Amino acid sequence: MKKLWIAGYFMIVIAALAFVAYKTLQIDPFFHYHAPNTADYFYLLNNERSQNNGIARHFDYEGIITGTSMTENFKASEAEDLWGRTFIKVPYSGGSYNEINMSLEAAVKYNPKLKVIIRGLDLEKFFDDKNQWRTDMGAYPTYLYDDYWYNDVEYVFNRSVLFSRLYPMMKENDNPDFQSGITSFDEYANWMNNVNHYTFGHKTLFPDGFTTGKAKKPVKLTKKEKDVIRGNIRQNVIALAEQHPDIDYYYFFTPYGAAWWYFLLADGKLDRQIEAERIVIEEILKCDNIKLFSFNGLFDITTDLNNYKDYIHYGEWINSLMLHYMHDGKYQLTSDNYLDYLKEEKQFYKKADYNQMTRQEDYEDDYYAAALLNKEINKTEPFHILENADSMELSDASVEEDHYNGQIGLVCTGTLGRSARSPIPLSEYFRDLGYIGAKIQIPDITPYKYLVFYGKKLSKRGELALGLYDKNGEEEVIFNKDYHNLDKKWHQYVIDVSDCKGPCTLILNGGCIDKTGTKASKSVFSEITLY
Repeated sequence: MKKLWIAGYFMIVIAALAFVAYKTLQIDPFFHYHAPNTADYFYLLNNERSQNNGIARHFDYEGIITGTSMTENFKASEAEDLWGRTFIKVPYSGGSYNEINMSLEAAVKYNPKLKVIIRGLDLEKFFDDKNQWRTDMGAYPTYLYDDYWYNDVEYVFNRSVLFSRLYPMMKENDNPDFQSGITSFDEYANWMNNVNHYTFGHKTLFPDGFTTGKAKKPVKLTKKEKDVIRGNIRQNVIALAEQHPDIDYYYFFTPYGAAWWYFLLADGKLDRQIEAERIVIEEILKCDNIKLFSFNGLFDITTDLNNYKDYIHYGEWINSLMLHYMHDGKYQLTSDNYLDYLKEEKQFYKKADYNQMTRQEDYEDDYYAAALLNKEINKTEPFHILENADSMELSDASVEEDHYNGQIGLVCTGTLGRSARSPIPLSEYFRDLGYIGAKIQIPDITPYKYLVFYGKKLSKRGELALGLYDKNGEEEVIFNKDYHNLDKKWHQYVIDVSDCKGPCTLILNGGCIDKTGTKASKSVFSEITLY
């Protein structure tokens, strides 16, 4: 009896293990064996070191974007539009050149269709040993990177994989609203959407202010450091391009902010960094099929702290700008210009007025920096709506002089005849029943990405609201800032309209949105601009 019980127990254990192994191989959340089954499951991309190698091996693509966290905000869709190829993004936060090169070697080995590699080269990583890995994030999942079947037990019977991946994915299928698919490569690893909501500008970087001090005595590169740099670049940057000359390589130095350069200067290491950069450039330029770019000379970008959440990490709008520049061949380093580039870089960061960093405007809405760059990125002139609208219907509103920065404004006075508990959505009410403000026809919103305006309430119950509708009257955007969250000071608002296409109708409402207000409810919009 006891033997039968033991045998039965082992049969149950074996059956359970077999089931776990089967589901791991079938679903394969880390893509170790095959591409994702997006017809039946939704795959969440959120573990770079466990998923990237499988992505590189088994996904269908012609271009790849990789690097450290400095590349996490790239959008694969933008690269696809520019290069006309399918792209994946496989960043490694804090990754060494060796780690990133290993991923690229896998991509080249398993994907003969690969034609374009876009890679960031972090300035801080020049000095890494050629075999360095990042080891401060726990055990590295090397069993996902090799072809040895015997160590796959660490994946197939992994408790974390079972309870954090397989079980939730299977359970999710029971949801009646379940939609299969996978995280897009625009969203994957993009920290702009982090729940912590990073902020930008000098108030974030230097909340207690900033003053320069006396710099330490400059230090030079040692012979040992030069050898380390050359070994790192030759093994982890150049070798792959030499072995696979049929691929187009777009490599760029990640443009750290001026604050980073100041601390180099203060620590006496600026000359050392520039000399290291010279060595790196000269090594890379030996390889004709690598296009090397640097944006460190875009001083209007690097000195504007509105582009940075810390000393080195820039907003996603800088990633977009760099994609366009690389595609167009701008700011490419060549044997003819790199020495002049280094000279200019050194002179600027040695003599820059770093104290101005905390005197510059800190944008209330961080995406205003993105809006301002859209002209450069998409070659689109800003459109000032109040000044240039061809068709504008006013309702209990007037266009008046001398509002934000002396510009004209739309002053809205009154209250809607809408019940405070109305079941009619605000967007439908504006469109079908009325508004306190203006209805403006926009012939084609396609070239624009952001709607920017300034506003404030002029009475206790003034509000700011708007609706944006496509040519069929369908809601594209709805925005409402109620009077509780408004004061009588100017505030800046930036609204993403990048998904809106073609002719649109914009309705601005500055009166109270329901009957709880009075006829004296008043607000003003000013500097309403499409970027």
